[in-house]
This record gives sequence, C-alpha cells and structure tokens, in this order.
Amino acid sequence: MLILLSIVLYLCLDWTSLSLRTKRAACVALVLGIGAHASGIMVHALVRQPHRASAGTVMSLARAARTK
Repeated sequence: MLILLSIVLYLCLDWTSLSLRTKRAACVALVLGIGAHASGIMVHALVRQPHRASAGTVMSLARAARTK
C-alpha cells in the first residue's frame, strides 16, 4: 500500500508547478514518514509486549499524528 501511495504522490508532484525544492521536500517527508512507521512496527515487534503499548507503538502513532 505504501508503494502505491508513493507512486501516486510522485505522479501528482510531477503534474504540479511546484518548485523542485518543494517537490524534493515532499519526497523527503514521505521517506521519513515511511521510515518512522516501519521502525515503530519493528520496535514494537522486538519488545514483545502483547496487547500493551510500547515505544514502537508511540513511534507509529506519532508518525500517524504528523500526517493528519
């Protein structure tokens, strides 16, 4: 799903008249967001606290809150 959304973002950015700097900033934000989400999931899996919040949960939720 993330790959599909990334492709859609790149296509939309290509169609806009935004500056190259703004387009690059959007791409960097996307990569950082995907990285934060993936690392949050990995940290949560490594901590192994079933049915409880962990540092990984906080990382994933923080990333989700920034994208709203």
